[in-house]
Amino acid sequence: MQGQRTWEKAYQHHRRKVQDAQPLVDTRAPLSLSHLHLKLKKLKLEEEHLAVIDRDNRLLLERVSCIMRTRGQMHITGPFLPLQRALCFLLCCPRIRVLPGTQADSVPTAEQGHKQ
Repeated sequence: MQGQRTWEKAYQHHRRKVQDAQPLVDTRAPLSLSHLHLKLKKLKLEEEHLAVIDRDNRLLLERVSCIMRTRGQMHITGPFLPLQRALCFLLCCPRIRVLPGTQADSVPTAEQGHKQ
């Protein structure tokens, strides 16, 4: 009987120690560093992409409104018809034009290449 009480007392003491135990290893998540999560280059590229889409949408809207106003009729006549069509294509084609300040500044011209 005495052995049973001693064992029970030791067991209860052990249970209290286990319950009050604190972890020795820090298992919390590391601090989040905002400069690693905020990708400025990705945001800039997305902004440029959206600017191109907005510009293309505006050009398409202008074309559609012009077609609606003229009811789809072509007013280009005369001897300069091929030249006017080519000029209209160059002015109206959104893929040929470049947004100012994006890629046009970074592409060297032939004259700049010969100077170096």
